[in-house]
Amino acid sequence: MGWMRRAKVARDDPDSTGATNTVNEHQINNEGQRSNINSLPNELLLLVFYDAIQSHDNCSAVLAVTCRRWRNIVIHEPKFWGSILLGSCHPLGKYRLWTMRIGTHSPPRRISLIIRGGPSVYIEPEWIQLFDALKARTYTIQSFHFHGNSESLSWANLRMGGFLCEEIYLHLDDRLSMNSSISAALSEPTWPTPYPPPLENSISPKILSFRQA
Repeated sequence: MGWMRRAKVARDDPDSTGATNTVNEHQINNEGQRSNINSLPNELLLLVFYDAIQSHDNCSAVLAVTCRRWRNIVIHEPKFWGSILLGSCHPLGKYRLWTMRIGTHSPPRRISLIIRGGPSVYIEPEWIQLFDALKARTYTIQSFHFHGNSESLSWANLRMGGFLCEEIYLHLDDRLSMNSSISAALSEPTWPTPYPPPLENSISPKILSFRQA
């Protein structure tokens, strides 16, 4: 929309030839970049997308709404939907869509959960229904990433019935510790002492990263 406003200014102002040229160059460059990557065959795009998806849990969701071709490629590849980022933007709907796209396939699943809010989050129907769905899941979470405070972590642990997963990454913003970072690869399953352990008869997760801001 910004370039459209600049184009209008350029059209209305006879002295703004430079602005018009800038707008045209911007459009040409963008169109050129899109045509360059879209000239690649699907086989190469799959490799590019797969590499990008490894770096961010929300990448698949972004690729699926970029353009029609990319959407058709991504939504028909269940392996691209092994990870998901759930935050403040429609987490329940996003989770349901994610499980639908995975279908009957069983890729290693990585869930990143961001809770940036106070106690009001705990009574929001969408969050309650999301955690009910997570608690009722029939799959194992391979890797669980949590971003929030200790109160939210305890609430999530309770609502999910314990963290049934192999790996946990905790990124807490409590500022309870003098150390700004605690990170270790632990050989034995463990759990930070200030927080409740998973319920009995569940998989004991390994804390691979535990950080406090």
